[in-house]
Amino acid sequence: FPNDAQLHAERGLLYRSLNDIDHAMEHYARSVDLKPGDPELRFNLGEAQQKKGSLDAAIATYKRVLELDPQHTAAK
Repeated sequence: FPNDAQLHAERGLLYRSLNDIDHAMEHYARSVDLKPGDPELRFNLGEAQQKKGSLDAAIATYKRVLELDPQHTAAK
């Protein structure tokens, strides 16, 4: 589990659904660390950053999503 990006992403989703954004961000960040080229994992992190109010971090994360996938409509 500690090195499984998808499981960290799923835990992030679970914590986000519980409105525990801090723990969600931890798991999303870990999933991105494990699989940095995955735009969806990075997008999840950006959404959590935005919800937390870390707008500069969210914008930077969304920009990176678009570098990885220029067609990612939700990050635009």
